[in-house]
Amino acid sequence: MGRRKLLRWTAHALIGVNALLVLLACISYFHLFSPLLDLLSIAARYMVIANALAVLLLLFNRRKAVFPGLALIASILSFGPYFRMAGPGERIGTEGLRIASFNSGNVLAEADNPAGLRTAMEDINADILCFQELERYGSFDVSRYPYRAFSPEIIGKSTQAIFSEYPIVRSGSIDFPDTSNNAIFADVAVKGDTIRIYNVHLESYRIRSERILYREYGGWFLRRFRAVAGQHVSQARLVKAHQQEAPYPTIICGDFNATPFSHTYRILSAGLEDSFGQAGSGIGATYSLRGLPYRIDYILADSRMEVLHHKIFDIHLSDHRPVMATLRLHGE
Repeated sequence: MGRRKLLRWTAHALIGVNALLVLLACISYFHLFSPLLDLLSIAARYMVIANALAVLLLLFNRRKAVFPGLALIASILSFGPYFRMAGPGERIGTEGLRIASFNSGNVLAEADNPAGLRTAMEDINADILCFQELERYGSFDVSRYPYRAFSPEIIGKSTQAIFSEYPIVRSGSIDFPDTSNNAIFADVAVKGDTIRIYNVHLESYRIRSERILYREYGGWFLRRFRAVAGQHVSQARLVKAHQQEAPYPTIICGDFNATPFSHTYRILSAGLEDSFGQAGSGIGATYSLRGLPYRIDYILADSRMEVLHHKIFDIHLSDHRPVMATLRLHGE
C-alpha cells in the first residue's frame, strides 16, 4: 500500500470512528447505558464540529459522506442549540425578573475578595442571586438583598445561597447522599406571583492536575469519572422529581458540572427553557478546562416564562463565570 493511499485510508477510518462516536453520544444523551459513556458529552462539541467538516470534505464523494452525514443529522436533532448567533440584546421597555447564578468557588478565602465579590454583585445587578460554593461567613455587603436562603450548615457540605430582593416565603434543601454537594430551593413572592427557584450544585470531578489522568495508567481517572457521572444522574433525578411536584412555576439554576450534551442536562432541562437557547449568543462558555471552553452553568426557566435576555459576565473571581437571565411570566 502506497503512502498516499495509506493516508487516505487512515483519514477515512478516523472520519468513520468519529461519526460512530457522535452517534453514540446522541444515544447516550437520551439513555446513558454506562456512566463511562458520559465522557462523550465532554468531547461532543468538538466531535460534532469535526464531523461537520468531514461531511463538507466528502461532498464530492457522496457514498462515503453518507455515514458522517447521518451522524451530523442525528446530532442536530438530538442536542439543543450549542451555538447561537448574537441576539438583539435585552428588550428595551420591558420589565422582568433578573436572576443570576455564580459558582464563586469560596473566593472569600483571599483577604481582598470581599471587595471583589461586592463589585461583582453590583456589576451583575440581579434581583435574585444564586451562589454555589459560597463562603458562609464572608464579610461582604449583601444589604441589597434582605431575603436569603442557605443550605444547612453541615460539616463537609459546601454552601449554596439564594439572595433575593423579593420576599422568600419558604425555603428548603435537597440532600445529596455521600457528597459535599447539594441543592436548595426558595419560594419567592414576585409582584403577586410565587416562583420556586432551585439552586443546584451537582457533584464535582475534583480533577486538579493532569497527573491524575495518568495515575494507575488512567484507571483511577476512569473509576472517578464513572462514579461522578453516576452521581450526576441520581442527583439530577432527585432535583427533577422535587421540581415536578412544585406548586408554582419553577426555575432551576446552578453549576451542573455537566455539558449540554449530557444525559444529566437532558434530565434537568426536560420541560424547561434554557435561557441560553432562547436568548444567548456564541457557545455560552462559563468554564474553561485547560483552555477549552465549556458551558456547565445554567438557568432553566419554566415554560410559562418568557426569556427576555441571557448574559454571561466577564468576571473572573473563580474558575466559573456568572450567568444571568431576564425572565417574565407569559401574560404579564
